Amino acid sequence: MAEHQKPRTPSHHSKRYWKRHPDRVPRSQQGTKQEADKPRKLFTTTDLLLLVVLPIVGLVLAFIGLVEMFPIYVNLAVYITGLIAIEIAVWRWERTVTWAVPYRLLVFVGVATLYGGALANPVTKQYQRENDMALIFKDDELFTWWKKWEVQRQYIKMRDYFLDLGIAVPKETPPIYVNHLSAEYETMAFGDPAYRGELGISEHSFITDNKQGIGETYANYVISALILPKPPAPADDKAGTDFRLFEIFSAYFVSSCWDNRNSNISDWSGQLWNVREQLGKEFTDRLAAYTFRSFVDSPNEGQGNHFSVYFCNHLRIGYSVLRSDDRKWQDVLHAMTPEYASSCPAH
Repeated sequence: MAEHQKPRTPSHHSKRYWKRHPDRVPRSQQGTKQEADKPRKLFTTTDLLLLVVLPIVGLVLAFIGLVEMFPIYVNLAVYITGLIAIEIAVWRWERTVTWAVPYRLLVFVGVATLYGGALANPVTKQYQRENDMALIFKDDELFTWWKKWEVQRQYIKMRDYFLDLGIAVPKETPPIYVNHLSAEYETMAFGDPAYRGELGISEHSFITDNKQGIGETYANYVISALILPKPPAPADDKAGTDFRLFEIFSAYFVSSCWDNRNSNISDWSGQLWNVREQLGKEFTDRLAAYTFRSFVDSPNEGQGNHFSVYFCNHLRIGYSVLRSDDRKWQDVLHAMTPEYASSCPAH
């Protein structure tokens, strides 16, 4: 009598066979089979990606937008890259990957709308700033597209600083060139109309990317256009007084805009800087701005036998725009050195 043999369980069947006959899977293989049937996670770190990485990416993009680190078209490429990365993460997220395609598309469009809405304002502002200030650059191999944008960026910063203080700026800007002959100094030549003049950025400031030095050329042009007489002008006492005022306000405004006291700070610009250190940037900037405007609007007012008396009379006029009492005026005087404060009215 032949021995009874147990039916052999075929082990060579295909995966399709085991799916059709799950009851025939050997017990020894059931654990492996069940593990194999478990749905695989597409991303094991998407929660980390969405909760940690994406906020960091968003902050970086916001920082790039706020400081306008790149030209508008470069920033747009950065924004689009960030949007693509976010959309890929959302599309492949475990919680949405099982949804029907129409619902996933709805989420896709919603994320893009929120992203675009958040960036619309900074992008629009940057575009307007970069396109409402047309600059003319003279031919020079140093004027690459990036350097031209860097010059424009510093000019826009200086222009916005003046406008925020209520100081009018000229509508046109003279052509800009790199001063190879006087490598350490910014230069300026008058012209009427503006395109007949020129602004020279020192080669040193240009090569070393000295942002303050680059912006100084525009500040010098704005201050000179408002306070210096148009050439030709006689070299008399008034011309000397006007040029001294030009040096004082140009040195202070450039230093304050970049929060960096430069080497040109001296005389009354040094006194304004002392007031700034004691009473703060906002107050002193406004004080200097209204003082400057009073010189422009009423140059013959407050004249005395000494320049310091003339200057401080207008400083008091500027103060009267900001305060109706004398209490803080005493703080202004105490911030100055005694020899300068003695030239100012006590009240």
